[in-house]
Amino acid sequence: MDNNLEKTEHIFKRVVNILEQARNNTVLAVNSNMVKAYWLIGREIVLEIQDGKSRAAYGKELINSLSNQLSRKYGKGFSETNLQLFRKFYLTYPTRYEIQYPVGTELQKQYPLGSEFTGFAPQLS
Repeated sequence: MDNNLEKTEHIFKRVVNILEQARNNTVLAVNSNMVKAYWLIGREIVLEIQDGKSRAAYGKELINSLSNQLSRKYGKGFSETNLQLFRKFYLTYPTRYEIQYPVGTELQKQYPLGSEFTGFAPQLS
């Protein structure tokens, strides 16, 4: 009887280890994808404001309007302050992600691919 209890305890510990590792991997994957999403949002804001519309008033209007729309659709997390932080995040690390556009499109001509794809550490949240 003690042998069965030991075996059960042993497999329980292995299964717990598997589940804990899966949960940790899930958290890292979600964090990594959200960091990339925030970088991409910052990039979109920068590209829109700098596309001949670099006036500060336009940028403030754009961020205010975008914040309101995103907040209505997704709830918290898209305040003007956060959107400004996403923008600064992109400006600080403008070449972190390689964005691929279809060859020959206007976007591909305007924003050619860089040669590096570095991303961020998965622990960054």
